Amino acid sequence: MKKTVLIVDDNEDMLMMIRESLNLEGYLTITAENGETALASLNQNRVDIVLLDVMLPDVDGRQLCKKIRAEYTMPIIMISAKDKVEDKITGLDSGADDYIVKPFSIIELASRIRANLRRLKQQTTYFGKSIFIDLDERSIKKNNKDIHLTPKEWEILSYLVQYKEKVCRREEIISEVWGKDTLYNWSRVLDVHIQHIRRKIEDNAGKPLCIKTVPGVGYKIVI
Repeated sequence: MKKTVLIVDDNEDMLMMIRESLNLEGYLTITAENGETALASLNQNRVDIVLLDVMLPDVDGRQLCKKIRAEYTMPIIMISAKDKVEDKITGLDSGADDYIVKPFSIIELASRIRANLRRLKQQTTYFGKSIFIDLDERSIKKNNKDIHLTPKEWEILSYLVQYKEKVCRREEIISEVWGKDTLYNWSRVLDVHIQHIRRKIEDNAGKPLCIKTVPGVGYKIVI
């Protein structure tokens, strides 16, 4: 699955240069020129990593970083022309995972992105009150007993788990599991699969505590 990078910078030339370079590297990219658009993009899209410029027209990048970090767990790389140690410390203390100083090479930026995504990938096990999920092993246990999921059920569950800090929209899940051109976009195939998963992992499938329905939007997992 291609990783999506949100690039937040009010410099159009810089924005396009980074976007075109990362597209060549195989990433999907979303751009935002201010804080308001950045927050809207995070709410509307699945984002794997954020590149955040410190100087934005409507908000200080460090304050925006704090807002993002309060709701999301994806890596944030802060971009700034300020190279003093205290500036880097302030940026990292605001919630950024990394800090890169302008001017920088695209090779270095791409390396930083890969490193931060590797660290994110290592976080592949999740615990609940009675549930243990290992994404690398593609295994799930409830009360220490193995639970068997079909391939599609596993894909749905693992998608929800990986993005558990946000509500996953129906169209996002369907596109990821069945493909963008699927004929299932307007069917209830996803709802049926969710019901099957609930019967296997919930104590009471009729009153689910793990997989929550968000009416009119999609689903969210709570573990």
